[in-house]
Amino acid sequence: MVVHHRSLDTLGTTLRSIVASGIEPGRLLVVDNSGDAVSTDELRAALPGAARVVRTANYGYGAAVNRGLDMLSTDLDLAADDRVLVATHEVVLRKGTVRELTDVLDDDDRLGAVGPVLVSGDDVWSAGGRLGNWGIPSHAQRVPEGRAATVDWLDGALCLYRWEAISRLRFDEKYFLYFEEVDFHQRLRASGWAVAVACRTTTTQATGGMPPYYAGRNFRMFQRRWVPRGRRPVALARYAGVRLLVLLLRRDLAGLRSFVRGLRGLPPQGADS
Repeated sequence: MVVHHRSLDTLGTTLRSIVASGIEPGRLLVVDNSGDAVSTDELRAALPGAARVVRTANYGYGAAVNRGLDMLSTDLDLAADDRVLVATHEVVLRKGTVRELTDVLDDDDRLGAVGPVLVSGDDVWSAGGRLGNWGIPSHAQRVPEGRAATVDWLDGALCLYRWEAISRLRFDEKYFLYFEEVDFHQRLRASGWAVAVACRTTTTQATGGMPPYYAGRNFRMFQRRWVPRGRRPVALARYAGVRLLVLLLRRDLAGLRSFVRGLRGLPPQGADS
């Protein structure tokens, strides 16, 4: 399953890399929430072979994944141990990535999700994620030794899930964008599943970072669920302090206003969404 939003230039590359990595075109599903910005004919022109597409309103990444899961559960007779690959339109897989992720999942019945090391150019930017003592998400940029390593969470750019795990929990659509995969993987772990990064395969992702509004709003949402009440003020101060300092150093006053607006739980304005 590939979630696509107004990025036809990258979608074709992503789909071709998934096919080259071992997924048959007929097993590809593109969930598109681009609205009127992309026509159905344009979408189909970008699809390889018998790949399918479902169009939906833009309620965010988690909602798009959930819509795809609904379609898969209706169209396919999936067993508990079947696998679902979830990707965004901005990743490029290496050949053999799907096989490596599958093998890692096969080797450990505890795993509900596994993802590759994510790179940008020659640099590792995510070898899985950690939460730390204060529940503040951070990317590990050092690749662990061995074939796989358990982590607290994975970036939603590319993950292979066990059907039993993802079909029961689903993504929390209130996040709209960002933090929903962190939240989802915490719920996986709370349900008894483990989450791991496959250390011997890499996937390229072009990422522009998290918009300030969602960095503020969604962390507050996340901490209310996962950070003990007594730690929340310090956790928020630590998280917000770093974000505000970066925005100030960049002289990004619009971003600063958006971040504070998100922290306060106010609805997004035009530049925030």
